[in-house]
Amino acid sequence: MQIAGVYPDLTPEELLAPGPAQPSAPQGSWGYDFSDLSGVQGGKVAIPGSIIITQAVDPVVLITTSTHLGVPSPSELEMLVVVDRGNKRFHPDDFFVFRTRENTLKIQWSDRVPDDMEIIGKVVTTAQPYLPSMRRPSTGFAEEDEEDDD
Repeated sequence: MQIAGVYPDLTPEELLAPGPAQPSAPQGSWGYDFSDLSGVQGGKVAIPGSIIITQAVDPVVLITTSTHLGVPSPSELEMLVVVDRGNKRFHPDDFFVFRTRENTLKIQWSDRVPDDMEIIGKVVTTAQPYLPSMRRPSTGFAEEDEEDDD
C-alpha cells in the first residue's frame, strides 16, 4: 500500500496526493507492483491481507505513533493507519480522518460529523508492531500458556 505521509504533520492535500490504489489481487493470488520509474516515487508498506483491506476503495497508509492516536502502550510505538479515501459515508461506529477548518487533519471518532470538519476518509484498520514486552506473563498453567504460543 502507498504511504501518504506522517500524521499529524500531514496536510489534507498530501493525504489525497497518492494516485488511486491498485486493485487487490484475488484471494489466493499475489499482488505485484512495478513502480513507474518516471513518476513520483512514494513509499510503500506491506499490510497483511484481510477482507476489510480488499474491500477498501482507495486505501493509503499513514505513519503515526501510539501517542498521537491515544493508544495506551508501555512506550511510544510507531503505528500504521490504513485510510480508505474512497469511503466518506458517515457511520457513528467508525473512526474517520477529518479535514479541519484550519486545513489540518484530525483522526477521531465522533457521533456526528462536526460542523467545522469534512470527512477525508474512513479509518479501515491500524497496526502496531508486536514486541516481546507485550507478551502476557506466564500463568503457571501449561494449557493456558500454550495458547500464547500460537
